[in-house]
Amino acid sequence: MKLFGGKCLTYIGTEGSCRRLLMKLKDKVAIITGGSAGIGKAIALGMAKEGADIVITARNEERLKTAEQDIKNVGVEVLALKSDISVLSDIKDMVDKAIKKFGKIDILVNNAGISGSPIPFLEKNEETFDKVVAVNQKGVFFCTQFVAREMVKRKYGKIIGICSAQARVGVPLSTEYAGTKGAMLAMTRSMAAELSPMGINVNAIACGNNRYRDDPGSRLSETNDSIYSECNPFATDCFGKRLYRHSRTVSFG
Repeated sequence: MKLFGGKCLTYIGTEGSCRRLLMKLKDKVAIITGGSAGIGKAIALGMAKEGADIVITARNEERLKTAEQDIKNVGVEVLALKSDISVLSDIKDMVDKAIKKFGKIDILVNNAGISGSPIPFLEKNEETFDKVVAVNQKGVFFCTQFVAREMVKRKYGKIIGICSAQARVGVPLSTEYAGTKGAMLAMTRSMAAELSPMGINVNAIACGNNRYRDDPGSRLSETNDSIYSECNPFATDCFGKRLYRHSRTVSFG
């Protein structure tokens, strides 16, 4: 059992059991940054299957086109944008185009992020640090700000950050990444306190490792696969948590 915004949710780690907890997202418009692969694509597809129209952004144009077609196949409207959330003009363009096409934004999923270089702390440099902070912290800050400015006009919005367990658990070689995820949690609390009176809910989910069905490289060897599957779910098996937070069931948190 886990408490989400004062509500209690029993979560069982299968896609089918998650879907039974969901409420439909018909007539909602959701932006998912980093939505061309992995967790972001899984969330986008999950929301599309519940009826939401989707905006996805990513830097990799080839994967973006593939994800766009996969979401279209679900039967909803899709806007796919090549975008770098570390660049404010790209964020503004994302919001402007979403509003032009759909007229509103109901949901923002701050999923885009980069991990940095897996090198020892004593060898890390300013360039790597700045790049990770620009995407994972600055990008989340301004994506939320630009989208929230539209949401306050309707006094309605759901914003969620895809965080990481590394915000709370120390992991070697990952200091800059962990720092930005800790910052995301802190920003989420402040944003929630400030935006909730305006009808906007802000939450974050701290994810562990996930496997992706479209990324064979994310799997361990067959020898270890049975053990791996016990503790590292497929991204599609987890999207119910994200969708649940955007249903009408959750009002605060």
